[in-house]
Amino acid sequence: MFAAEYVTIDGVKYQLDGGMSTPFKWGEIEHYACIQAYTESEVSIPKSFLYNGIEYYVTGYKSNVDNSTVVRFEIQDDVTINLEYYYFVPKNVKTLVIGKNVNIITTTNSYGSFATNSLEEIYCKDEIPMPLCTFITTTSAAGSISLGDASLAKRANIKVYVPKGAERTYRHTIGWSSYVNIIGLEELGDVTESNVTSSSFNFNQKSAIIDTHTVTALPIAIDNKNEVSAIEFDMVLPANVEVQGENPITGSERGAEMSFSTTTNEDGSLHVVATATTALAAGKGNIATIAVQTAKSDNYAITLRNVKVTTKTGKVISLDNEVLQFVANHKKGDYNEDGDVDIVDAQNLLDYVLGI
Repeated sequence: MFAAEYVTIDGVKYQLDGGMSTPFKWGEIEHYACIQAYTESEVSIPKSFLYNGIEYYVTGYKSNVDNSTVVRFEIQDDVTINLEYYYFVPKNVKTLVIGKNVNIITTTNSYGSFATNSLEEIYCKDEIPMPLCTFITTTSAAGSISLGDASLAKRANIKVYVPKGAERTYRHTIGWSSYVNIIGLEELGDVTESNVTSSSFNFNQKSAIIDTHTVTALPIAIDNKNEVSAIEFDMVLPANVEVQGENPITGSERGAEMSFSTTTNEDGSLHVVATATTALAAGKGNIATIAVQTAKSDNYAITLRNVKVTTKTGKVISLDNEVLQFVANHKKGDYNEDGDVDIVDAQNLLDYVLGI
């Protein structure tokens, strides 16, 4: 036994073989771990983990553990929750993922709380709903979990994603029936980081109008629910459009402290890597600008593809491609589109009027 011994695994601090008022007994399992604290913004609770060659099963909490920085919380497949010793999730969690075959055991009329008022989305990977108490009254069913806010009005704003075909089961199960936004997904069994973070990487405008022969800075933005340490993507430029300057992509606003580097791929597209000395905090807004220029008036499209975002915890998220449509117009009076309005343009205009 290692009473009062602590270990931190993947951002979660555990007490080994201790932290509960009475010894934990679960079949033939001898070693268990009780959660003490969280140290990251994204937390994933495993069924068990190895430490010094011993397998420890994660069972519950010593007390109400909370960390206001945790925004994504996952209970992995086959985790057993021992409600005899309570089970809590940080109060500011926005995304909750519940794995398959999550077991709940209890010997008293106790219940746990999976999250509080900040919940925005819940991903349930199992077709069989996990027992929930309604949490609408002061009476809670034994061996059940409460989710989100007590008010039905606030629950209406929480999206619950379940396996395709299980929507009706969830809607007719006590506790889950109070969530009106129950949505079926085809491949929920393999919830990816991009599903649960709802991050997006994009131009901060869908279309633009620019002048030919003029360097124009186009803004790039990111909407990230998790702290980000690096971003990389390929930028495909259309014919007649070029990036300008030795460093065509520079950090701005939220990304002012980020470092950007650019190389050219074999297909002519640009490969951009952005790194942050200090992780980019969760938020929304511009992080960089791309300086471009064209000499020809036309309709164009720039594509950002192969976008990958690395979170502070090292997880890599692949995001959707992004396209910016824009129109390049020549300067008024620049009829030969050479970038200057001069006597040549005046002569061209006169020739046009005279029909020469």
